[in-house]
Amino acid sequence: MTSLRESSLKKETPTDPRPFLDTTRSAPPETVGSKLLENITSMEYVMATKPQWRTLLSLGCLSFALMGNVARAESIPIVTGEQWVASSPEAKKAYLVGVANMLEIERAYAGNAAAHSNDIAPRFAKGMQGQSLDSVRQGLDNWYAANPTRIQHPVIETLWFEMVVPGLKKNQ
Repeated sequence: MTSLRESSLKKETPTDPRPFLDTTRSAPPETVGSKLLENITSMEYVMATKPQWRTLLSLGCLSFALMGNVARAESIPIVTGEQWVASSPEAKKAYLVGVANMLEIERAYAGNAAAHSNDIAPRFAKGMQGQSLDSVRQGLDNWYAANPTRIQHPVIETLWFEMVVPGLKKNQ
């Protein structure tokens, strides 16, 4: 036979392992609203808000990363004739391969829209038709040697105006 004390303990001890939830409510959780949070213990409240904080923290980090990329894009050095003249033939070829890769990516990214004659990638390809890496490298070397007062001009600008544009006129 159980004592009075044991029977009172049984009534106080919940059978549900989650005593913070009030299972006697008849309303669905949608209609309960913020009253549901009243039944959550502090640890569960922390766990429930963790994903929200993670989302906010992730968005904050992403925002700072994007702002950092904008600042970095403004500080990208432009290769001028000074760096070109001081570079080894291998470094010059690497630069030209990088330009060619950039243009190829631009062409692939544009897809069928690249057929327009005003886009840079098709114009660049048409203007450089018949050129090799060595002939472009030699052409830039010759131009900077013949124009020492314009050594501050960016290599990409020199490449465009001194090789691509004349090549476009020639290859029309």
